[in-house]
Amino acid sequence: MKLGRIFATLILICAVTFCNVCSAAALKYGDRGDDVKEIQTYLIAQCLLQDEADGVYGSSTVQAIKDFQTALGLDADGVCGAITYKVLRAAAYDEIDIYNFSLSDFLASKKGDSEVKTVVEYTPEKNNSNGDEDVPQFSRIVRVEATAYSRFEDGMSNYTARGNFCQRGIIAVDPNFIPLGTRVYIPGYGYAIADDVGGAIVGNIIDVAFDSVEECYQWGRQYLDIYIID
Repeated sequence: MKLGRIFATLILICAVTFCNVCSAAALKYGDRGDDVKEIQTYLIAQCLLQDEADGVYGSSTVQAIKDFQTALGLDADGVCGAITYKVLRAAAYDEIDIYNFSLSDFLASKKGDSEVKTVVEYTPEKNNSNGDEDVPQFSRIVRVEATAYSRFEDGMSNYTARGNFCQRGIIAVDPNFIPLGTRVYIPGYGYAIADDVGGAIVGNIIDVAFDSVEECYQWGRQYLDIYIID
């Protein structure tokens, strides 16, 4: 097993490095291309993916990403966003100890790295609209990285941290960034209330709830401005 790991790592070192892949846009189910092939190679090096690196983000790649995220305490959504990519690549090159991994320590070590998203917050002079979508009255706008989750996913609870039923219209937040009980408006999603928390929901990362796992896959991971109503 160790020799296989070394061999896989050597292959990685010889492979073409895609410098900014996955930091600009998240990879999710249905995506194709060399960037998908890259993360599949990393997953193979970690013995998490048995298939070949074919550049197709199928169900086996989703599951392999979920297994990796779960093992390292990341948000297990099966989507390869900026943080998952950087941790996966670091693990493939033995730059981190996967058995004693701490996300907070890892992010601290990457402080100042432009690929790690930072909080962007501003208060506009007046309300405006987002394309053809009407926007409600709001107090401020914040830039977030929005992932998705559902009570139907394995290991998920039917109830939020505040004891309410987990369904569409609920979001998980970092209470230090968006206080619980805050009402928000999310373009492409609608009105929601901050009612839940999560281990990987830190800073400007939020999780929007859906009533099916398929809807979560369709949402993927998005970087967008949300409107804080109160």
